[in-house]
Amino acid sequence: MSHLYSPLYRFVMACVLVMSAGCAAIDVRVEPITAATPTVVPTPQPPPTPEVQAQFSAGLVAHEAPDDSEVEIANIAAPHLIFNGDGFVIVEMMPEEPDDEVYFVVNTGTGLRLRVDWRAIWLAGGAGGGRVGMDVYLRSPDSAEDDFGWVENASTADFGWEGANHREELLDSTLYLPDAGDYGVRVEVKAEAWNEATGAYADGTHTYQMTLKAVNQPDDLLNSIEGLSPAFGDLEWQGVLLDWRGWRFGPCFVRSEENVDFTRLLDEACSAFEAGDWDSAANALQDSLSADESPALQNRLRQQLGFLAAASGRWNVAVRHFTEGLSIAHSLQDSLEVAIALHNLGVALINAGFADEGETRMWQALYLYDQMEDWAATTLAWGELGLYWGSLETLDWVVLALYEHGLPQAEMLEAATVALREQESTGEENSEE
Repeated sequence: MSHLYSPLYRFVMACVLVMSAGCAAIDVRVEPITAATPTVVPTPQPPPTPEVQAQFSAGLVAHEAPDDSEVEIANIAAPHLIFNGDGFVIVEMMPEEPDDEVYFVVNTGTGLRLRVDWRAIWLAGGAGGGRVGMDVYLRSPDSAEDDFGWVENASTADFGWEGANHREELLDSTLYLPDAGDYGVRVEVKAEAWNEATGAYADGTHTYQMTLKAVNQPDDLLNSIEGLSPAFGDLEWQGVLLDWRGWRFGPCFVRSEENVDFTRLLDEACSAFEAGDWDSAANALQDSLSADESPALQNRLRQQLGFLAAASGRWNVAVRHFTEGLSIAHSLQDSLEVAIALHNLGVALINAGFADEGETRMWQALYLYDQMEDWAATTLAWGELGLYWGSLETLDWVVLALYEHGLPQAEMLEAATVALREQESTGEENSEE
């Protein structure tokens, strides 16, 4: 699995608990990863409250042999413990900083592995020992903002050496969360080094905290060629790659449940759109928002309003609608709807001039697509980022992948790639003159 939101995706996790917060339980287990010579000596601790159960096991694994096939990884810190030849010791934590929000598909059996990648270095003449450990805390979706409960402690055994040497190992704890919702994850890491002969001692700490937005994978990714293909306008020829599943074939295909006013407004929107009158279609859809407050329909309508605004070049309006759509998609706890909303909001933000925020949303969409194995949508997102970066290396493989998926965006993106290559070639020739 990928690393969360790293250059390909950079982030997230490890452990398993059973916590009852008045209704559903949270199951959190701590799983070992096989190592040739594990050096962790886990010390079982009593659960923090009678409602919490935890299963402890070794979390220290050889650096070259972790089994990360069924997890997403959050890199927490990379402590370096240095033992100098003069008897001094140094600890540098090399912390990782999380994104504010991390999206995680929770109902696939995948774990969230929290990883400390530590190194101990004994220089010539150096001697001493050390220890690396972390405490994991979890805030459940219904808890107060600062109400974190202790989940588990993972720690190495005390280790030591004399003479030139180095060690490079991993300390992991993996979380398995059973339900969707907004969790808080906090990891407190401490690394200690000492030289008993000289009395030298050093330590370092790092607290890593993030909001984990856990969502459910749907039964159907709706990733047919028809569903992902552009339905109207010429956005793709302008180098804009939206996720057209948000459009869902437009207002003519929205269904209402015996709501006369809502149905009338949908009829108006459908007729106007089919007549090419996008403004009237948007006005009718806007009015229909107050006629039916179902979250699923509100999400659908906001996406369609965003598409109409984008196709008309009104990017600030598109940002508004896609932002509202994302908020509603969160309440649905559906990873596909959230990914679509993140993608389309990211595109709109980039085109509205908010590039940094737009790129962040695109990374979040990519991470969800990757977890869902929604490869066609992943390719579209990479295409949008390739256009934003002006990266021919990215665009070349994206074009090939889009052709393999049978999507018409391939031809459109290929034309943009050719134009970009010609532009760069002309620029190089001019600079040589």
